Amino acid sequence: MSGPAIAVVLGERIELRPEDRFVDDGQVVTAAGVSAGIDMALHLVARLHSTERAAQVARYIQYDQRPRSFETGRPTGGEGG
Repeated sequence: MSGPAIAVVLGERIELRPEDRFVDDGQVVTAAGVSAGIDMALHLVARLHSTERAAQVARYIQYDQRPRSFETGRPTGGEGG
C-alpha cells in the first residue's frame, strides 16, 4: 500500500480504506491527511448546508476540488480523477 490510508474502527475490528480520502460514518468523520482534511471540511459543509455552498467555499479558498466528490472524497472519473 502506498500513501496514507484511513483506519476505521468498527467495533472490535479495524478496516483500512486506502482509496478513501475521508470517511463519514454519520457520527465521526476522519480524514487521511492535510488536503483530505479540506475535502472532509467541504463534505461537512455539503452535508450540513448544501453542495452549492461547499462549491462556493472551495472557490473562495481557491481549492480545486473538481476531481473528487463532495459526498465521498473519491475521484469522480472526470478530468484529473
